[in-house]
This record gives sequence, C-alpha cells and structure tokens, in this order.
Amino acid sequence: MECKKNLVLLPGLNNTAAIWDGVVKKLDDEFNCYPITCPPINNIDKLGKELLNELPESFYLCGFSFGGFVALSMLLQEPERIEGFILMATSPSSDTTTRKKARVQAVERAKAGEYEKMISSQKGKLFYKDNGEKPEFIALRKKMQEDYGAHHFIAHQQASIERPDRMYALRQYKGPILIMAGSDDQVFPSDKMQELSSEIKHSYFIEIPKSGHMLPMEQPEEIANELRNWIFDMIIKKG
Repeated sequence: MECKKNLVLLPGLNNTAAIWDGVVKKLDDEFNCYPITCPPINNIDKLGKELLNELPESFYLCGFSFGGFVALSMLLQEPERIEGFILMATSPSSDTTTRKKARVQAVERAKAGEYEKMISSQKGKLFYKDNGEKPEFIALRKKMQEDYGAHHFIAHQQASIERPDRMYALRQYKGPILIMAGSDDQVFPSDKMQELSSEIKHSYFIEIPKSGHMLPMEQPEEIANELRNWIFDMIIKKG
C-alpha cells in the first residue's frame, strides 16, 4: 500500500495550528497532516528555515494568510522538497508603504498592552456575514488569541514588514500550484487572488463560497474536499 502524502498547513496572523482542526479532521485518514504553530521569529526566511529543519523530506505545502508569506520563503529555499504548493488568502507581494506603517503602529500598540483590544476589533472584517458571531468561532478565536499572544504577534508583524516580493518564487517553481480564495474575503479579495492565478501559467484557482478571510475556520469541509481532490489529481497526473 502506498504511503500517505504529507500535508503541511501554515496558519495566519493571530492563529495557531488550531485554525486547521476542522480541516485536519476531514483529511487525517488520507494524509499525514502537519498543522503548524509558527514560532515567534521576526524574520520570514529564518522562520521558514526553522520549519524546514523540522519537517519531512517531501510534502505538499499550504500557507494561509501570514502562513503564505512563510510558505513562499520555504518554496524559495528548498523547492525540491515541495511536491505541490497551495496559497490560501494571501499574496506574494511585499507590503506597500501604507501597509508597513500600519504594521509598525500595530506593533507599537501591542507593546503598549493593546494586543487583545486590537484583535477583538477586527472580527467584522474577517468573517462572512455574521459567521464571527457563532459561539464556536468566538471560542476558537479566544483560545488561539490566548495561546498566540502579543509576543508572536509582534514578531510576525515585524517579519511581514521586511519580507520581499516573492512572485518570482512562484514563477520559477516547476511543481503544481493551487490558489484558493474566500468569496467575500476583505483582506485578500477573491478577484485579486484570481488575477494572481492568471499570472502563473501552471496554477489552478478555486473560490470557496460563503467565506470571508477565515477560510479554514469558516469552511473546513469545503477546504478539505478541495485540497484532497487537487492533491489526488496531481498524483494521478504524475503517474
């Protein structure tokens, strides 16, 4: 019997590995899933290297939001280990000047003890319609916020500020690429994600319906189904 494929799942800002719980529950019988909590390292390439040192020899790699920034660094550092690459609600571009200033301000506020206040105020921008009011989502966000904390937040914001544009990493990668977007994502809009996919000839685009930015939390079954189908299709094509 063929061994299960490895699937590495990187979370977004203010997320721990728990953001993937619903997805992993649906995939665990078919894949060796590695949901990650990114360590508080304030440099994207160092963070990517740290994870590469701890992961299996080869794997499919999925990066969600901030996790996509880290995944792109890993792709650039050791592309030969990555059997297929998934970008979910993220961007290979570096930050604009305006976005960098916003991150610097967020770091300053977190250092001043306002981390929890900041995160609590973002709910309306992250979810599809009233999904953010669901008790199970409120509980999971609260738990992740407590486990993640200001220390991780500050490090990851600083890492995001300094990251370079990584579009070339996608263009030079020879393996399959899947780009996923939430239908109503206000952070990384679906139309922008589709434009990104159109610039990468060997990529495939999927929009997840009835989802804001928090795709893995809002639509875990849909995400799991799409990941499963795409990976198995890639395996069949490789023969």
